Amino acid sequence: VDLTQLTLLRGILIYTLLICLSYFLKRSCVLQFFANFLGVFWMRSCSAYDRAAIKFRGVDADINFSLEDYEDDLKQ
Repeated sequence: VDLTQLTLLRGILIYTLLICLSYFLKRSCVLQFFANFLGVFWMRSCSAYDRAAIKFRGVDADINFSLEDYEDDLKQ
């Protein structure tokens, strides 16, 4: 996950400490697993935000990912 991309994601408040931590973890070969885990957590959080925004505001909601990724949620 690119750190510059993370600051653009809606619904997720990213603290400076987490950004510094993920930068450090990405530079360490031993701790690469933890950096991947943090990336998955942020992406899942953004996805959960998108689902809630679509449910609350409909298809006009500002979301992080493509609306096509949430076709199953639109059917409900």
